[in-house]
Amino acid sequence: MEKQANRIERLGALLSSRNALVRREAAQALGHFPLTNSYVIDILKNNFQSSAWDTREAAVEAFRAILKAMPSKSQVVSPRIDSVSRLNLRDAVRTYHPLLSCEADLVTRMGICSFGEQRKLVDEQLDFQSVVGISSGTFLSEDDFSSSGNVKETIPEKKLDLVTSDIDCDDSLEELDAAVYSICIQLMRDVVDVKWEIRHGAALAIACILTIAPSRLSSLLVDILATRLLQAIALDKFIDFSSGRTAVGPVREAVAECIARLTMVFSTPEFVDIIFDHIYTLHKMTDGIQAECQNANDLESHKRIWFHRQAALLIIKYHLAGPYYDVKFNEVFKLLLCSFEDSHDEVCASALSAITTLFCKDDLKPEVSEMISHVEHVIYRFIESTCSVSRNQLLDIDTVAVDLLSLLVIWLQGDSSRKLPYSVSNNLSHLLDPLHITLSLKVVSVFSVSFSRRSPLKDNHECEEFETCTMSVLASLFRVVLFAGPQDTEDLIEACILCVHRIVEHFIFVKHLPQALVETIGRWTACLLIDARNAEIDLEKCNVGASAGRSPTECLCGDEIRSLSDMIRIDVVLTRKLHVARFLAPLISAIYNFPSRIGDQLLSEAVQLLIIPTMKSLVIMHRLGGVLLSHAWFTYAWRSGITTDIPNYITEVLHSLIMSPNAAYDDEKMFFLYLDNAYKDFASYCRKKGVSAIELLDVEAHGDTVDNNASALYNICHNILRETNDKEILRLRYESFKYAVATAKAVMTSNISRVNALTVSSLLLIYPRSLLDSPSLNPFVKPLMELVRFEENITFAQYALNSIPILFRIASEKQPNPHAKMIKQIVVSLVSCTNRFPPETDSEDVILSQCARGPFSSRSQNAEYVIRMLVTPVAGTDMASLLDFRNRSSLKETAMFMMAYTVFIDESRIQQRVPPDLSDIILELGIHLTSEKAVVRYCAAQCLSNIARIDGFLRSVLQAAIEPLQRKLRTGETRAHVRCGLVELLFLLSDFHVEMLGGLRLLAPISLRLMADSCHIVREVAAISFRNFVPLMTLKANRRIEEQSLLKNDVADEIFGDNSLDLLLGDPSRLPELRLTDIKGLNASTSLRHYQQEGIRWMSFLEEYGLNGILADDMGLGKTLQTLCLLAMKIYHKPQAKVLIVCPPTLVNHWCAEWSKFFPTLSPFHKIEEGYREKRLLMDKSQKVTVMSYNTVRFCTCVQEIEWYYIILDEGHMIRNPTTQLFKALTNIKAQNRLILSGTPVQNTPVDLWSLFQFLMPGYLGTIRQFKLTFLNAINGSRNVNASAQEIKEGQDALERLHKSVLPFVMRRLKTDVLEDLPEKIVQDYMCSMTTVQRFLYNRIVDMYQSARRNSTNNRPSFCALETIAELRKCTVHPFLVSHKSLEDLDLEKLKGCVEESGKIIALRELLKECGIGSREHYALSEESSLQDSEISQTGNGHRALIFCQRLSAVQLLVNLFSSGELGSDIRFAVLDGTVPVNERHAVAEKFNVDPSIHVLILTTNIGGEGLNLTGADIVIFLEHDWNPVKDLQAMDRAHRIGQKCAVNVYRLITEGSIEQKIMRLQKFKTDTANALVGADNRSLQTMATEQLMELFAIDDVSPGTSLDAYSPRKSRENDTSSTFDKHSRSSDIGEKLSIEELWELSQYDRYNASSIAHSFEVSGWNNNASTVIPNISNNSGTVNDNVKCKKSRLND
Repeated sequence: MEKQANRIERLGALLSSRNALVRREAAQALGHFPLTNSYVIDILKNNFQSSAWDTREAAVEAFRAILKAMPSKSQVVSPRIDSVSRLNLRDAVRTYHPLLSCEADLVTRMGICSFGEQRKLVDEQLDFQSVVGISSGTFLSEDDFSSSGNVKETIPEKKLDLVTSDIDCDDSLEELDAAVYSICIQLMRDVVDVKWEIRHGAALAIACILTIAPSRLSSLLVDILATRLLQAIALDKFIDFSSGRTAVGPVREAVAECIARLTMVFSTPEFVDIIFDHIYTLHKMTDGIQAECQNANDLESHKRIWFHRQAALLIIKYHLAGPYYDVKFNEVFKLLLCSFEDSHDEVCASALSAITTLFCKDDLKPEVSEMISHVEHVIYRFIESTCSVSRNQLLDIDTVAVDLLSLLVIWLQGDSSRKLPYSVSNNLSHLLDPLHITLSLKVVSVFSVSFSRRSPLKDNHECEEFETCTMSVLASLFRVVLFAGPQDTEDLIEACILCVHRIVEHFIFVKHLPQALVETIGRWTACLLIDARNAEIDLEKCNVGASAGRSPTECLCGDEIRSLSDMIRIDVVLTRKLHVARFLAPLISAIYNFPSRIGDQLLSEAVQLLIIPTMKSLVIMHRLGGVLLSHAWFTYAWRSGITTDIPNYITEVLHSLIMSPNAAYDDEKMFFLYLDNAYKDFASYCRKKGVSAIELLDVEAHGDTVDNNASALYNICHNILRETNDKEILRLRYESFKYAVATAKAVMTSNISRVNALTVSSLLLIYPRSLLDSPSLNPFVKPLMELVRFEENITFAQYALNSIPILFRIASEKQPNPHAKMIKQIVVSLVSCTNRFPPETDSEDVILSQCARGPFSSRSQNAEYVIRMLVTPVAGTDMASLLDFRNRSSLKETAMFMMAYTVFIDESRIQQRVPPDLSDIILELGIHLTSEKAVVRYCAAQCLSNIARIDGFLRSVLQAAIEPLQRKLRTGETRAHVRCGLVELLFLLSDFHVEMLGGLRLLAPISLRLMADSCHIVREVAAISFRNFVPLMTLKANRRIEEQSLLKNDVADEIFGDNSLDLLLGDPSRLPELRLTDIKGLNASTSLRHYQQEGIRWMSFLEEYGLNGILADDMGLGKTLQTLCLLAMKIYHKPQAKVLIVCPPTLVNHWCAEWSKFFPTLSPFHKIEEGYREKRLLMDKSQKVTVMSYNTVRFCTCVQEIEWYYIILDEGHMIRNPTTQLFKALTNIKAQNRLILSGTPVQNTPVDLWSLFQFLMPGYLGTIRQFKLTFLNAINGSRNVNASAQEIKEGQDALERLHKSVLPFVMRRLKTDVLEDLPEKIVQDYMCSMTTVQRFLYNRIVDMYQSARRNSTNNRPSFCALETIAELRKCTVHPFLVSHKSLEDLDLEKLKGCVEESGKIIALRELLKECGIGSREHYALSEESSLQDSEISQTGNGHRALIFCQRLSAVQLLVNLFSSGELGSDIRFAVLDGTVPVNERHAVAEKFNVDPSIHVLILTTNIGGEGLNLTGADIVIFLEHDWNPVKDLQAMDRAHRIGQKCAVNVYRLITEGSIEQKIMRLQKFKTDTANALVGADNRSLQTMATEQLMELFAIDDVSPGTSLDAYSPRKSRENDTSSTFDKHSRSSDIGEKLSIEELWELSQYDRYNASSIAHSFEVSGWNNNASTVIPNISNNSGTVNDNVKCKKSRLND
């Protein structure tokens, strides 16, 4: 069950992903679990209540999948009606608190806030910054924040609660029924929660149950559920007002769907009647209210009752969308018609939406169709009323009109024979207004649908109506295209152009062309001739809707254009002219192809003669307008496939213009005049400021252009001026002159280039064969290439370049073929932008894909568009060959063509075309991916990532480009630039998210490995990549291949070994168990505990994927055995592999003995004796594993010359000081794999951890300076006694960040967690008092130190600080140990053997006596040890002790005291300290373990505290203590470890009131820090899995182009769950709880529109539980028709 819980928890976390595909995959995966799984229920409940809309939706999708997977149940449920029949909704509304958006007390707190606090809160939520002068004060006064004294509204305080006593779960329910019951109870509570998000999620989940599993509900539960839903919809008052559409109540929408589904599923007459009675009650709640209102204020307070009427209509909307729409249809339809006259727009809109659902149905019953057909007339009359409203009043009815027009569109789409009457279309055309974008879009959509319905014209009268209607519509559409604002109107303009296409198609069908159009088209084309400098259009002259009430002129693009800068205005006007030409093109084409005349002239000739004068004009704007119109016309004809005669007149003019040199435009004269005037103005200013006439004449005589003259005058004048202010004014005037000149030049040059390009493009579109007739291609190619290079307007450039494919197709017939030359120019333009093609850098370790860059330049975008166009079949060009980057002359050229090939590949993928020779291309790209040039790697990675997206080629990329680099990475043969190329490709691939599921088996392990790379930029990018891969791991591990139709790319990595990393990060519990047979040579009698097997698997995983780590198990858990098993597994099949084990001198023999003990059949370890430096034996191939001490490694430099397969540091904390020679020697050793064994990796400070990781993964935690800045300073700052709350928090955050950074690479298990059979360890502080002599000496030592500080010239004996500390520590043990200068007149010999002069020695004697050591007395130290003692006593053995000291002098003191019998008689002891030779220490320890006659072993912590197994003792006594708590912890665990049978009692002898107590306090801080860095989270593979890794790598909204600093602090993501309200933080608390910043997408509300609702009910499967059929509607529709009225209220207010 725990395995499933882990999988479910990880999948549940993915439901909140920002990636929609990830959410969908997670929901599908959760659908495989049964509803009876409690973990699934908990995950779903939490996500139902999420504040994120997408998360709630994803949770509902998962819930739906689970319900669908349940076995079907064919049970008919007849609901009870006891509760729902007693429900009084009016009483509920009066009694219970309304349901708003959040807690009511949170809203009322706003009243407590001061005016300033409220103002600050509003500004924060609106993202206003008062610092820069932007505040809500401009529109909100202080009065707006104060409560009104006149209007007091009493809100009920009672909250609705669910009483479940009446619906207790029946024990006889099936398991699945009980699970559905349980979740229903929770959902019924949530659906009336104070938070709207919780209500919304609960309602969505209830709708799922009613749709898929209604038969699992009991009759009583249905009754209670109906009651609760009706209460919820009556009390809910949460709304969201969205711009341009009616208000949406998401909770009411969801609850309304549930109620409607209840009536569909449980359709017994009694139940349905009661539900509809409540619906009618909701709709009639306004009745009698006006009579109860005593004054206007009361009436105003009750206006919000519209919520209930809207709620009733929402239920009806979902009811009509269902299969039983005809139930109670008469009553429902009357109610809808009545709602059309409601005084509130939201109610009217809801009624319209409800009617719309019927129009979405295809198979309405005839009587229903007949009744709703009358709504058509209501719509028409409403349109007529609306069109009579002035423009100022139109905004008041905008939302209702939008909904009504939506209804009209759906009605038209419901039947292909439906068509708007011409009179209605004419009226609708008056609603088109450029200012009302949403309304105009709806009107245009109505026109598009209506004009796509073709029927022949019957008579002259209909022809006249048709002409009047179409001209009115065309004029209104043209006005929108002309005068719509420059921003956010693209969709509206495109809709208008599309609508014109439909109208022209209608012209062709009816074979009738309005005469008015022929007469008007010339005036409309004149709008193309205006200049951006004066963009006003004469409405009357251009025939675009002039009227008495309007201004005679309007600006193209509206009045907003007046406020734009010159260059922006020119750009906007050009784009709009393009759209105007596109609008006119279908009309021009229709007139040209219509067989009619004007007098004696054919229309085809008249159209050409209309355009030709503008094309020949010497005014640049006139010519631009002419060629723009001809280009739009020919583009329309080409794309629509219309066969037409070539317009010979225009064709000849176009060819003439192309072959002629550039014309001398009249504008150029004006341009030079403009420049001359600007220069004269600047020269005049310089004359006033002191420039002489002679100087001016001299400048003009020697200058060649006005630019150079102005520059010379500026320099002369600047030297003359002395005042700073005058110089600044001169500079500004000169800059203004330069800007004016540059602008004028750019405009003139750009317009000439545009005219030339449009001319060429027009001719290619209409008569491409002219290219073959031309003796030279240059006149055709040059203008288009120049447009690519220089055109800044992307829209214009892409439109003008649409003839490029035709140019390439026709040019292919020319000899020599010009394609290669043209492609070279296009590629140069593509890579001209540094944001697309970064400049080369000197550094190799640069990853350009990760560098922040801006948008591509217009030139580069133009070139990209051209390449994409050339991929289309129209071009008929072999782009694969033209863009082939192989065999180019230089690396730069290779990179340039690789970038172009990337665009080609992407477009080929979009068009689902596979380029040839991709396998060879991938191999070549794999080579370039490892280039020393960063830009080459960048281009290769971009190209490979795009190839990998083509289905079937991901595996090829993995095999040819990535797998070889992975092998090199494993062997350590890669340089920094190679790893940069590899991680760059991983980074790009990871950005494709779900598309890369099929490559995770190879991609994720490499990313994980590179996170520990020595190069910091590789680490950063690998972390980003791995962060993107981690959530996909869970999806991959839970994906069921047999249930899904997978693409080739989805299984691309099946050939790359097993999926161990998938499981480790996705579901570690599914990793295969370790088999003892895999451990070659293991003694058959040896058994491994479960945690030891897991440790071996973890270390094996590190080695397999080239990672390094720390096995930090608690002392005594068998780190040595686990490591030996790992080596046996890894080196058995590697005869060349050499392993180096480095350990303290005491443990060298121990390692060799343990290997021989557990692996007797394998070759023994090779031991290097202390001080041995001979290289020959190290190089001996027969010696696979070498063991040596740290001292030997430090001086034996030959170990650095060998390539080691593995280097293992036992007690690796020995290298914690990075400044030592030992640290430097070990970090210089070459090894493929590194492993540290240490039960205490952090001993003193977090710097210890940095040192260890610098050995394992150089640079992973940054440099030591970066480490201090990022982590250490904050941690140490929080330790200060004067640290502020902020400093403490920063220290905690830094500690947490450091912990998470090392988490995946450290495994630590505690004995208390994994060894259930290990006896207890009891640690006690044994407090000792000082004797009189000790206290005298202690005070004397302190006085000697203080006197030395006060008087440095004093010749009396004294101590420095370090000496003082040492002397004080000696004094606490025994006065005999202190130095002679402290004793003065005390007799040293008398003190030597005196136990009574030391409180600590006295305590030791008593402690040994209590333990039964040295006497026949036997005392049980604890209840557990009592039993052990009785068992031991049967064998004749008692307690045995380890006594730890810090100094040899203390050891010698104890030896003397034991020898003399002062500490007890008959005590046999042994000594293990620095005086014992290294090669004899292991023997001393083994002898103590096997010889029970030795009662006491005296050790120094430094020698005996590490690595040894001393389980022969069950008493541990610390006579002295180390500053480092880890040393003491290690020492006590020499006895408390595997193999210990007795409870271990640890006694720490501490002298009261001495320095030892301060040592204990420091030990506690160090221990807390160490536990925080390496603690319980490192205990197993599962706790180091996805949930931690996702949190470690989940960086917010990191865009692919943003550099991430691995050492930058991150903000805490914890949520404040406190319910208290601090008066000092009211504003921030309210702002946090309101979550105003979490706005949802408007598209999320699309699920509530009529068509979506109707579709959802069509695809839903229904289990009809009704036992009786409800009668259909009666035939009395005639009475209903009499009540049809049009809503006219408020139109003329």
